[in-house]
Amino acid sequence: MQDLMIITKKDNIILKNAVKKLSENGISATILPMDKVKIKDSWDEHKLGVLYIEDSVESLFSELMMIKILMATHPKDFIVVGGESEEEELSKYIPDEYVVDRFKKPLDIMGFLVSARSALGSVNLSAKKDGEGVSEKPLKTNKKKSILIIDDDASIVNLLRGWLKDEYTIQPANSGMHAKKWLMENNPDLIIVDYEMPLISGPMLIKQLREDERTKDIPFMFLTGKGDKNTVMEVMDLKPVGYFLKPVDKEKLMAAVHSFFSK
Repeated sequence: MQDLMIITKKDNIILKNAVKKLSENGISATILPMDKVKIKDSWDEHKLGVLYIEDSVESLFSELMMIKILMATHPKDFIVVGGESEEEELSKYIPDEYVVDRFKKPLDIMGFLVSARSALGSVNLSAKKDGEGVSEKPLKTNKKKSILIIDDDASIVNLLRGWLKDEYTIQPANSGMHAKKWLMENNPDLIIVDYEMPLISGPMLIKQLREDERTKDIPFMFLTGKGDKNTVMEVMDLKPVGYFLKPVDKEKLMAAVHSFFSK
């Protein structure tokens, strides 16, 4: 089974570069033309859908109707590229709860990579829970501490991941929505979260996690580009185990993470 099914009316160099970058990171992807028959035939062969909207949602009526029919019986998570002014219309075919992320054009390839990796992590965990695709070999015990890094800026996620990946198991997420979905099946040892994010801000996310019995005790650190008194007070009221101003100092962050895990 392939990882991504990228549905598009017209192939382009940006999508080809995205597929190349995905492949370099161990994620398989197929670019499919906007064709009802091919969408139907390929639906069950892919874990995650990507809808790349070149024109208007209205111009894709027949293809979206096929997706709507397939979603009713075999729902699938989607990443949507383009069509940001027609989200309400698109929700008639792909319900909002199945849209794990949205991107404007031109596509931010690194952000797309982070998003796809995060979404596929949730898909793979759900499949294992249902008994599908489970390896017969016993899983190796990973003794590394796990850190969930949440930031809508892919460059920050990749920077921190590069610093920490040798000593810790890193799970990236580029939105609060992604993080919440991943946390439904996982319990990291630490969360590093950005203060300012669209839709669900860092403080809002932490407050929501504190209301959930499963996630209320997960410790977290904040990243923020704001150092004013009100921001600092709001952050400190949530009792983080760490607080860092952007641009993040590598030595300070590494020291704080090491100190936290050595307690």
